[in-house]
Formats: sequence, C-alpha cells, structure tokens
Amino acid sequence: MRLRGSRIKDDPLKYLQLLPNLIDVNLVEEAYEGEALVFSLKGFPKLKMLRLHDLTTLRWIVIEPNSLPQLQELMIGACPHLEGVPLGMKHLNILTTLSLSNTPAEAISSTLPENGPYYSAVEHVYSHLQHSGKQVDISTSSSIQPLLNHLQTQEGQALLNRLWDIYLKIPYLRP
Repeated sequence: MRLRGSRIKDDPLKYLQLLPNLIDVNLVEEAYEGEALVFSLKGFPKLKMLRLHDLTTLRWIVIEPNSLPQLQELMIGACPHLEGVPLGMKHLNILTTLSLSNTPAEAISSTLPENGPYYSAVEHVYSHLQHSGKQVDISTSSSIQPLLNHLQTQEGQALLNRLWDIYLKIPYLRP
C-alpha cells in the first residue's frame, strides 16, 4: 500500500494496522503531516517492508512491543526533523535491512557503535548483517565527523540528554 501526498493530519497507522494482510507500506511525499508515527501493539502482523520518505514534519517513530513482528526492511529517508531512530527498534527481531538516508546527522550518529545512544536498539541489526554478509546503509548528505565533534560540545551533550529524556519517557523501551 502506498500513501503519497495525502497530507493526513492524524496518524494513519491507527487505521492501516487494522488491515491484517499488508506486506508492504510506503508513506511518501508528505503523506502524513504529524510529528509522530506509532506502531501499536500487535499492529501490522504480516508487514515485511516499511518505507517512510519525505515526511517533513515527522520527529518520532515509536514501535510498541509485538508490533511489526515480520518486518525485514525499514527504510527512512528525507525526514529532516527526525530526532533519532525509531524508539522500540529493539523489538524488530528479524529486521535485516535498515536504511537511513537524508535524515539529520544526529539521527544517524545515534545508531553508531562508537557511543551512539541508540546503538543498543539497532545492535542486533548490525550483528545479523555482519554474519549474513550484507551491508547496513546509514548515509547522510554531509560528513558525519563534524557532527561527532559537535556531540562533544555542551550543545551536543544537551541534544543527547534531550534524546535520552524522550527515551526514558516510554517505559517499554528501557533495557
């Protein structure tokens, strides 16, 4: 299923997840104009591929436990206000492809093994891909080194603290 240019204000997932046989969902080109997408408990039982692209107001993606149990591919791109990887990504046990492109460098760096605050949420994807010989596509349009340097500053630490506060507000995401 593909939603494109719909400019829906309410989270479309609360309706789409009621369709139990969806295998492929694409929300693209301003399909949604809200700040958060929430994949609810037991939502999308057969979904294997999810693509979120050009959702310019999206800030957070939340994956509740037992949602997206069959998700194998997650592609997120051109979401300029995204504040990090989806909260609850650790619940995506069989995810084999994670692609973050043209998203804020903060979102990408948060997944890196070198002190990324969300690395533990995506570590299983890295280790699975490492053993299967596949690649993890984490890219940004600019060099990540300036961001890593910025994260060492007081302002960078404030950003990390803000992301950590968001993480702690959702109890089922805590390790």
